[in-house]
Amino acid sequence: MAKDQVLPFITRLNNDATVRAKVQAASPDGMDGLVKVGKEFGFQFTIEEFQAVALEQSAAKFEVEISEEELSAVVGGTSHPDGTAAHKDINLLE
Repeated sequence: MAKDQVLPFITRLNNDATVRAKVQAASPDGMDGLVKVGKEFGFQFTIEEFQAVALEQSAAKFEVEISEEELSAVVGGTSHPDGTAAHKDINLLE
């Protein structure tokens, strides 16, 4: 599975100055260079696999859990601790 190759490669890239230097040197080749460096260090993945795993990891960083109370406040339009609607006296058509 690509994830089994990409994640360890990213970890190595983050922790190994030699790998970082090789990736930087290969940067004119774009993603092809990144894949070549990965192979040089024993990692097997395609450009598409790397991008998919990187996107998945980025999305995971932005996942936020909110409480039922916070969700109710957003859905109900309230933002005040007393539960009153923040928008109840606003009329944009007047």
